[in-house]
Amino acid sequence: MLLPSALATGEITPSNLRMVGLFPFLAIPPAWGLHAVLSAVGGIRLGLAKTRRRRVLPAVLALGLLVVGAGRTGSIYARWAGSDALYRAADGEMALAAEALDVVLDDADAVTVYIASEH
Repeated sequence: MLLPSALATGEITPSNLRMVGLFPFLAIPPAWGLHAVLSAVGGIRLGLAKTRRRRVLPAVLALGLLVVGAGRTGSIYARWAGSDALYRAADGEMALAAEALDVVLDDADAVTVYIASEH
């Protein structure tokens, strides 16, 4: 499923539409993890004293990993959202040019300006 995206080197890579076939495979590991956490929490709630110690530690570790991972992911995305690389990749200068043209050109002017991107 990665091959079509890997072969498309002349375009924007990786192409998410070409990799849509990977989604079922990417959804399985988180589903297994969620099932394990819910099973551990459900086992604790049922009061199974014999297996309680065995189920508490994985549930606490999984919850801690989830919280730490979410915080780390949030900080990485926050840094990425303000990066110069994203600004250039998302044609940020074109958005600024369009805003400047909106200010300069009145609605009364019959001038239409087109700005083309490389895409």
